[in-house]
Amino acid sequence: MPARPQLQHDHPFQREPAELGETREGVRHTVVATRYDDVVTPYTSCAPEETEGRYVNSIVLQDIDPEDRTPHASMPYNPTVLKEVLAALAS
Repeated sequence: MPARPQLQHDHPFQREPAELGETREGVRHTVVATRYDDVVTPYTSCAPEETEGRYVNSIVLQDIDPEDRTPHASMPYNPTVLKEVLAALAS
């Protein structure tokens, strides 16, 4: 995968946008994570920090369904994730 080095957290490709901040004022951000993520590790690193004037709703799939062992690649197909995404878009 040629782009793999660019995905590393210390690569300039990642540092430049990171300096701009993870969120924007006026945008409601929702993040759905899974404790069984095998790509984003640790899974907690995917949630941006909520700061003044910037809204972040961080959802961990296993907080909703402790028995759910969905990994990273299956998140878009998980009915609970889809429900949470639709709820976020509707709000």
